[in-house]
Amino acid sequence: MRFLTSNEIHGKLKEVVSQAQKSVLVASAWIKGGLFDEILDIVKEKRSEEFRFEVVLRTSEFSDLQITDEEVIKNIKEAGGRIYMCRRLHAKFLLADSKSAVVGSSNFTNSGLSDMTLGNIEAAVYYESPEEEVKRLEEYFEEIKKENHSEELKEDLIGFVINPARIQEFEIVLLEQNVYSEDYVELGSNEGRVLAQILDIQSYDMGFFANPFKGNNFDIFAPIQDFKTVFSDKNDKNWRKAASFAYKNGNGNTVRIARAKVLCLVKEKALESLRAPIEVGSAVYKASDTALERLLRSNISGERMRYPVKVGKLLSKSVEVFVDADQALTKHTIIVGSTGSGKSYFTKLFLSRVAELRQVFVFDPHGEYYEELAKRLEVGAIRELCFEDVFLPNDQESIVSLIKEAGYPNLASGNSNNAKENNSILSKYVSEIRQAVLGDAISEVRQLEDVLRGLKFGEVNESNESNESNESNIVNYIKTAYGEHYIKGQKETVENIKNAVGLESKIVVINLKKISSAETRVYVAGLLMKKLFMACKKDGKPRLLVLEEAHNFAPERGYGDASSGENNLALVSARAIASEGRKFNLGMVVITQRPAQVSKYVISQMNTQVIFRTFNENDLDTLATLLEYAGEGVIRLLTALDTGSAVITGVGVRMPTVFRVE
Repeated sequence: MRFLTSNEIHGKLKEVVSQAQKSVLVASAWIKGGLFDEILDIVKEKRSEEFRFEVVLRTSEFSDLQITDEEVIKNIKEAGGRIYMCRRLHAKFLLADSKSAVVGSSNFTNSGLSDMTLGNIEAAVYYESPEEEVKRLEEYFEEIKKENHSEELKEDLIGFVINPARIQEFEIVLLEQNVYSEDYVELGSNEGRVLAQILDIQSYDMGFFANPFKGNNFDIFAPIQDFKTVFSDKNDKNWRKAASFAYKNGNGNTVRIARAKVLCLVKEKALESLRAPIEVGSAVYKASDTALERLLRSNISGERMRYPVKVGKLLSKSVEVFVDADQALTKHTIIVGSTGSGKSYFTKLFLSRVAELRQVFVFDPHGEYYEELAKRLEVGAIRELCFEDVFLPNDQESIVSLIKEAGYPNLASGNSNNAKENNSILSKYVSEIRQAVLGDAISEVRQLEDVLRGLKFGEVNESNESNESNESNIVNYIKTAYGEHYIKGQKETVENIKNAVGLESKIVVINLKKISSAETRVYVAGLLMKKLFMACKKDGKPRLLVLEEAHNFAPERGYGDASSGENNLALVSARAIASEGRKFNLGMVVITQRPAQVSKYVISQMNTQVIFRTFNENDLDTLATLLEYAGEGVIRLLTALDTGSAVITGVGVRMPTVFRVE
């Protein structure tokens, strides 16, 4: 140890810093340029990723930062320094490489580092290893830096909480320009680290005018008398325009205020709700990737997701966004987006990932899924069932309509004995189909052609043709108009429906593209959905039903070709699965461009929502009802989303999150 006088302190500090190879650590209540800049110049020459330069300052009151001015802060940062702010710092020392140190009475200011004829009369001691005191001093420096004593002046510090602060919401005076609506922030509280999200940002120019007619006190803005002078219509309008520019150019002084909502309190085991208001004056930082990853892997209950499935990344960061498949799939999900929004791409990506968790059945009305999904899955993991164009009647009236179209209006209509008998034959055939699909007994379905050839003509045979000739007329008309398979494919269709549920592939695509009749398409889907539900009730195996263009299967009243009544088995089955499927491990994903056209009851049961760009007012109104708890801000976002960006909200995530699909 060596004693240093005022005349020796500055020189010894420069010597110690010059010899440093690994680190320079500084503690001083106040720092001022001039002599300290000479020390900084030496540090700048050593700047590298490996060299450690840290400074602790006092920030107990505003006057501290009038001595340690902004030029000092700027120069320390330019030298690669990390700055820590301590409210009660009075110590003054410099430590280099954990080997040598200068400890004394002087702040690192001009008066503290000058010789005794020009500045303060100070004293210090110089320590050099291997003295144990140097090691203890470094440990003390680390203790001072700890969060309960100091706070680091980080690059991601964006501002401070201003009055008033509430439990769920607070305002921030921003110090950084690159802060935007929907950004995530974090700050400390007495209960722990708090995560929040920016709702909106307002900009104020204190050198320009505020609206004086709102009746508030705007003393902080430009004087009211100047407002009257510049904007009074007594003056020439072009002068007033020029005066406005002049006033703004000469008085600009902008401040930005952000409004933020509290998302959660980060605890070790779970995310919790905040129970006390944020402390006014708290430093606010951009949320770290670590904090965001914790948030985005937590479910709505604040617990870690049981089965996290990646959906994309946050808009402005590389942090991945997840949905809890355990919640999203068992409690149902809706995916919405207009044409070209990225909805279809996302859906296929999402299904390829959740197929690892449960068997997926995709009802595909346009044949768009198999090829894209097959690219993402291993060989044998996906199977496509293609249904040919066929007529599968849901009731005898649909067959009667087809017979009438063929030119026999009274064959199965009216009160004649033949009509009644034929109507009974058709009714039994309809029951035969349903029983073959849904019943336990093994039964074979006849082709519709065979049924038509077995009808009784008798008293409706006005042309005196033979029964065989009339049968041929009906059959030939239908074959000519719709194709042979239309009345000869019933047996194959029923077998496909019966076998679909027993397939072992991870994904089964039900391709309904070739079915021209909306009634048949809906009926085939309804039988399959009912069969799936029955299987889940029986074996409890986890399955997922996916309805592409759901408005074609489960429409709201007055929309589309499909019925919205009880005769629509697909709608009836969708309602049942939506309300009770989770009890039997059957989840549902509804996909649509037009949510307003999908059964309101079915939509109301979709507890996770993934929403891409949407424009239609009716659709936005429907979504507003569904997302009422998420807030108006989410609805406002929907029309402005870029292609490939979406909002995910509901029970599958902790809070509404905007993400981009990769």
